[in-house]
Amino acid sequence: MLVQLFSPKSVVDVGCGAGSWLAEFQALGVDVTGYEGPWIRSAELDVPRHVIIEHDVTTSMASPRTFDLVLSLETAEHLTSSATPTFVNSLVALGPLIVFSAAIPRQGGTDHVNERWPARWVELFADHNYVAIDCLRSRFWENDAVAWWYAQNMLVFVHRDQLPLYQHLTQQSSSPLGTALALIHPRHYLALHDKLDDARQCADLSQRGCVEMMAALPAAARRAITARLREALRAPAR
Repeated sequence: MLVQLFSPKSVVDVGCGAGSWLAEFQALGVDVTGYEGPWIRSAELDVPRHVIIEHDVTTSMASPRTFDLVLSLETAEHLTSSATPTFVNSLVALGPLIVFSAAIPRQGGTDHVNERWPARWVELFADHNYVAIDCLRSRFWENDAVAWWYAQNMLVFVHRDQLPLYQHLTQQSSSPLGTALALIHPRHYLALHDKLDDARQCADLSQRGCVEMMAALPAAARRAITARLREALRAPAR
């Protein structure tokens, strides 16, 4: 769908992981490049090793070229807040068209230290004269083949000078040009409540287990434990 919408001849994925997105673009005849840290082993890659540039994406990137399409998908939430401006600087330097996805607050995930609402990313890109076009989420929203975090978070940022090229997308956007609504996908919402239900069930079982254990103790032991608990509750906090 991205190839159909943007017809890129070249794509760069910043924080590409094993290169699974790059492999799909490559299969469609697109020239691909990826940036990733040194922790990815060659045996894990979905693309040839020479396609990946080893680089710490929290530091500034100086590329000798620009690309038709820049990707950054569910990477920014793994960076520290202090590294965020540098990361955005690197993305805008790579090309005028950026497809961007990053976790919202309390989305959850491994090493998510920088979860933000879309409005914050819109502000950061606007500092570089890039405008948000919220034209992708409505296309993916009800497609179960698309992971819910992409359907929920994926935005397009275009340099203002390039907007005339994408006028058809601005007209199809589900939000006014330059804005992006804070959305929570139903699949995400239900998954969160499933976790809460599991936690409540565990808490109920734990509490019931304590009550049953106390009931099974001799009366003298119950009185002694109760007295100690009361003393602990009265004791000043240290």
